[in-house]
Amino acid sequence: MNALYEDFREVELSSGFCCSRDIASSAGAVLTKSGTILDERLIHKLKQYDIARVFVHRDVDAVLNKTRCDSNALIENANKATYCIIIGGELPTIYRDLLFDYLYVSNSDNFSAISKYITHLRKNDPFTHEHCTKVAWFAVFLGAKLALSSTEILDLLQTGMLHDIGKSCIPGSVLNKEGSLDKEEFDLIRRHPLVGYQMLKEMVSKDILQGVLHHHEKLTGFGYPHGLVDSEVTLYSRVVGIVDIFDALTSFRPYKNKVSMEDAIPILGAMAHTHELDIEVYGCFVEGITGLLKGGLIV
Repeated sequence: MNALYEDFREVELSSGFCCSRDIASSAGAVLTKSGTILDERLIHKLKQYDIARVFVHRDVDAVLNKTRCDSNALIENANKATYCIIIGGELPTIYRDLLFDYLYVSNSDNFSAISKYITHLRKNDPFTHEHCTKVAWFAVFLGAKLALSSTEILDLLQTGMLHDIGKSCIPGSVLNKEGSLDKEEFDLIRRHPLVGYQMLKEMVSKDILQGVLHHHEKLTGFGYPHGLVDSEVTLYSRVVGIVDIFDALTSFRPYKNKVSMEDAIPILGAMAHTHELDIEVYGCFVEGITGLLKGGLIV
């Protein structure tokens, strides 16, 4: 069992989990020891001390077997996660936890280092971390609509989760500045794909790296950082580029208000019809979202 993996898992209180650390009260008194299995009695006790989340072990082999053998489960989870985001604007905890299971499955050799980057991003800029989790699920959802292979869909999950990892090196005061950015700040933010590429270049595949590096490229050549044109922009970049913009438009930030999904779709459509975005990928996304909402889901 991978100790680094299991120690990273922080979950809401739930029966059956095994504590991976001692749990102490705010005064320092140990309430339960590492290795204790959570049950209803213990959960009730912890809640009396206002403890709602704990670090736990999980059966990694069970996670690996389930996720490796059932790509349909990944797609179903992506459908449900996407539905929750669109309807409620937030991602339920269960899908945050599942995301890390799938990240581990898709890149177990480098999970420890990658999870540290993600943790740093969450602490540095919770808004961007939340955005990345949603983009990851949107990317899986769209990859499935494009009929990509299970390997490609897992690649898209990694690409979506890591596409803005370079922002972990940018001060939160710049990322969430309410006023206008000066030239130095603007240039700093536009470097985040290059920074992310350097952080990940020994950890992920070339296709994922290209997706991280080029998710702000436009087919017309007016994107960044390299001004790529048409076929130079890879599929992963096209997919993540579209869902990145969609989530940015429909999410609140300290420096802007969000727009409705009904308003965001035409904005993306205008960009697709001027060939900034891939019109076929855009069409699949809209068709998928429309079908999801029309059919509804029990989540």
